[in-house]
Amino acid sequence: MALGEAPEPGRRQGGSLSCSFRPPGSAAAHKISRKDTGDMTTPNTLVFFDLETGGLNWWPHEVNGHQVPMSAITQIAALAIDRETGAEIGEPLEIKIKFREDLADPKALEINHYDHEVWTRDALAPKEAIAALTFWLEPHKVHQRVSGRTGRAYRVAELAGHNCESFDIHFLGSFFKLMGQFMPCDFRTLNTLQLAKFYHELLGVSFDDYKLDTLAKALGVALEGDAHDALVDVRTTVAIWRTMMTHLGGHWRATA
Repeated sequence: MALGEAPEPGRRQGGSLSCSFRPPGSAAAHKISRKDTGDMTTPNTLVFFDLETGGLNWWPHEVNGHQVPMSAITQIAALAIDRETGAEIGEPLEIKIKFREDLADPKALEINHYDHEVWTRDALAPKEAIAALTFWLEPHKVHQRVSGRTGRAYRVAELAGHNCESFDIHFLGSFFKLMGQFMPCDFRTLNTLQLAKFYHELLGVSFDDYKLDTLAKALGVALEGDAHDALVDVRTTVAIWRTMMTHLGGHWRATA
């Protein structure tokens, strides 16, 4: 597939769709799988997501004498969950994105465990990453909205994440805008950092801080890999959310 060209959906196999994106210079295609839209009937889907970035600015700024529109997004991961059962829906998403290393913050890349060889081999160009994410999100767009400008109905996914309201959602919105694409997600998110604060208020559980790894340790959630890997952080966030919602559900039943 040419750089920036729209992906061709794969054949339906076992109720799923797939498409392939081939990173420039790579011998192996990057396959994105999702559940067939016909199988998605629940309005209870939450899409947990996480981004890793090469800096902290989602707005235009200067880096090493260059004007850049935003700090680069280096990795995106997402996992769809049924909020009623906590079960995973379909396949998770993990995308590495090509970017200019000389325009990224070296400290941010160190924190995010950036590996030049891995990104050279596996990363997608930004336009391909947007196409892959949009393709994966399609069956999870379970909320209908109506355009105030045209009056037309459209559908969006509901996002959740850790501190996403203050960081990730702004980066994601800026990324879609930069690529000239509509973001098929509600800008209002479920934020597990805020949920942890309610958890503290209602159950009296104290945390040293509200960082993801601190909450995981306090709640007995094991990390499945290195923190600040997008997919590891997504899975950790989902586990924290499940744990808190289970305890809060018991609290509400006990006080009802």
